[in-house]
Amino acid sequence: MAKVIDMLKCYIEALMFFPKEQIYEAVWKADPEHCGAAVANVVYSLRRKIGDGYIETVVGSGYRFVV
Repeated sequence: MAKVIDMLKCYIEALMFFPKEQIYEAVWKADPEHCGAAVANVVYSLRRKIGDGYIETVVGSGYRFVV
């Protein structure tokens, strides 16, 4: 059960930030030099869970939560 909670925490933390490098640093606590695929996978999973139209891709920068 702890694994589910850890994943949920990861998704919530990802929503708090907008540039993909900042998302990576905050969630994975690592250098964001090669962060694109990891962040993209989390955003993809979030979109599948909450539905389309809530997370917008900002080309060349990151993601924006649309309210």
